[in-house]
Amino acid sequence: ENAHNKFHNHIGGMTLGGSHGPGEQPFPDFPSLGPYVGTMTSNQSIYDPVFWLHHGNVERQFMSWKNIWFEEDGKTPKFPNLGSIPPKDLQDRVLYPFTKPEKLENGHTSYNTDSSAENDGSFADWFFTDVPYEYDEYIVPTDWSPKSLTEKLRVQRELIVTLPKAYRSGEFTLFLGDEKITTLSYLSGVGSGSCANCETKGKDLVFLVEDLEENDFPDLSIWWNYEIIKGAVFSYASVPSAEKVLLVSTAMHAPSEAELEKVLVQCHSKVKQKQKMKRRRKKLVA
Repeated sequence: ENAHNKFHNHIGGMTLGGSHGPGEQPFPDFPSLGPYVGTMTSNQSIYDPVFWLHHGNVERQFMSWKNIWFEEDGKTPKFPNLGSIPPKDLQDRVLYPFTKPEKLENGHTSYNTDSSAENDGSFADWFFTDVPYEYDEYIVPTDWSPKSLTEKLRVQRELIVTLPKAYRSGEFTLFLGDEKITTLSYLSGVGSGSCANCETKGKDLVFLVEDLEENDFPDLSIWWNYEIIKGAVFSYASVPSAEKVLLVSTAMHAPSEAELEKVLVQCHSKVKQKQKMKRRRKKLVA
């Protein structure tokens, strides 16, 4: 998802812009105006020909994933409880302006077909439809042996940074001390509705997750609170015996100073389900 978002943001996203330059569109939750750029943002990207090429490649990667985790029918997971089938509320979501597959096959597209429940395509309509083309499979062989899987199940710690809704767009880089850990692009638009994945996360979006070795940063069991200061750099108040955490944003939109003072970024760590991992290790070894 990070690579997907980065492509959008760098070609014509909300903060990094593109050949058309910045625009202005109000944020619904904040009185201030923010930069709103180009035809690769979520509100209008489906009408940009570059988007079609980009998502053709995304779909190719998705098909590679389905070839690994689904049976030949494309609907039955090879392994139970993977959560691979979208929930019903997502399946029922309308994908206007796209029509249903059978409508499209007969030349009925959005510009010559009225919008209605009978004509508008849904997520399920297209998720379970075989399209008349195929992708070559570029899947690297994987070692599924118990030894290989057991080696990968070492105890890891997870660094989670939550970002309030006002900052849900742009590119962010995380540093622990002087070491750069990762960079993440996030794509967000303004308008009615949002993606189902974003809606499930509530007000604060967990926007950056990075697996770390247990001994890399031993102080990650400590909680941090950071107050955002004006500018493109988040605050970095140190906690005794804790590594210094720095979160840098590239050309981000900043709310007003009054809003800025109320926003906190919380950073915490947790040890991932140690008991569950131990049980999995025992099963694999057995």
